[in-house]
Amino acid sequence: MKKFWVEGFKGDLHKMNRKNLRIATHILTGHGQLNKYLKYMKKTANSWCLRCGVQEDETVKHIMFTCPALWRDRLNHFENPTPSLWEIIDEWPLTRIISFYDKVTKSIV
Repeated sequence: MKKFWVEGFKGDLHKMNRKNLRIATHILTGHGQLNKYLKYMKKTANSWCLRCGVQEDETVKHIMFTCPALWRDRLNHFENPTPSLWEIIDEWPLTRIISFYDKVTKSIV
């Protein structure tokens, strides 16, 4: 999946400010403040998503596409509560994706 994100957005990366580039890096690598990565770094006890309570790893993929607690945010931001990777890449600029990710990762329970 990372390859598709990188290929889809690499032309936009050099135009970003530092904050957005940091967030884009989190999205592209999965190395951000999400429980899957934090558990790997031994900074949290489990990797599950605390937003939805489902025992599923909190990853970029989970946040962007499947977390039931974020369906309304996805609907408001992407006009679809369950967008596919291709819909997001084809229809939305990277700045909009960054804006969504930044908003929902700041609203952790």
